[in-house]
Amino acid sequence: MTGKERIRLAMQLKEPDRVPVMCQMSVGYILLNTKLSPVDWMFTNEKHVEALIELAEKYDFDGVLLLVPGQDPYLRDAVLRVSEDEEGMILHWKDGGMTVCPWGDSGRDYLPRNQRPPTVGDVSLANMRGLRSIPYYRLHAKVFPQLPLHDSAVGTVEDLPGFVFARIDLALERVGNSLSIHGEVDSPFEVFIFMFGVEDAFLSLFDDPVKCKEILQIYTEGSINWAIAQARRGVDAIKLSSAYAGGSLISREFYREFVLPYEKQVVQAVREVGVPVYLHTCGFIGDRLDLMLETGANGIECLDPPPLGNVELTEAKETLAGKAFIKGNIDSVNTLLSKSREEVSQDARERIEIAGPGGGYILSTACSIAPRVPPENVSVLAQVAKEYGGYPLDK
Repeated sequence: MTGKERIRLAMQLKEPDRVPVMCQMSVGYILLNTKLSPVDWMFTNEKHVEALIELAEKYDFDGVLLLVPGQDPYLRDAVLRVSEDEEGMILHWKDGGMTVCPWGDSGRDYLPRNQRPPTVGDVSLANMRGLRSIPYYRLHAKVFPQLPLHDSAVGTVEDLPGFVFARIDLALERVGNSLSIHGEVDSPFEVFIFMFGVEDAFLSLFDDPVKCKEILQIYTEGSINWAIAQARRGVDAIKLSSAYAGGSLISREFYREFVLPYEKQVVQAVREVGVPVYLHTCGFIGDRLDLMLETGANGIECLDPPPLGNVELTEAKETLAGKAFIKGNIDSVNTLLSKSREEVSQDARERIEIAGPGGGYILSTACSIAPRVPPENVSVLAQVAKEYGGYPLDK
């Protein structure tokens, strides 16, 4: 059975030949464990995809996640120069901004000195049609600076430029018959936080909830467009990322009000195309698994255990069994990074014993593989799945 088939059956809540394995890798981990430079990660399509596949094949994963859309071939023209220091590479943009790309972490953008991020108060709802494009264009803001607040951006699936599909096409061509290829889209709430910053975004939920909901609805259209576009292009599943929607950041009540209605629309739209969707929410989600199920999602990812989160896998299995597949629950920091290979092996076996029975489980780290996790601790996961995860599981 191929990895593609194995994950497909798990997402259908069925039993494949064994428990599948698929971990999301942090940008830092990818950079530290391949020959890819931070600039190549940002600008190239071929090297970007090859790095992801190289690691997926090295660790015998059954699938690979494409984190970001294909890059505009002309984006590099917006760079004035590239410098390096002991911490990483620095992109100096022609507009005066910078992107600092550490050797082992995600890049960080800095606006030109005379600019500040937009605030919710800045936004004129009459001029927000272009914001529908932000989920798939956010990495192209240097080339399209008008996107955040103007009306000239692309807003439909049909109008998407071809380059955004480059990485999907490359991955499907390279391993699409053997590995499960997953696309990613930011949830409306995550785009909201990204655009306005944590402080202004969260304060605005209290100060002007009506306007926030109108903005979230516009972002929902963009999330739907990009998710449907990927589904039609041939990905096997869509990961709907909502990293800021956990209990450590918003209450259960705010989740119901500002996250659930909009993610539900995205999930429904993608499922109508015939592609499964799973929610990625970090941290403390033990108190909202039932609300996450209300979105109609096929699966739930992360399920961070204590101390990173508060999800006890036994309880999650009882709540989600027969309703949504489970992906995750291995602590990437306190287990995968900090413990021995033997301890990681035991932890992975326990995850399989708890969540594996009846199918519907994908062995994975709760969130991304942390940058400096030892490779030998990652490679043990597939070995455990092969040794202890065969169906029917030993009772």
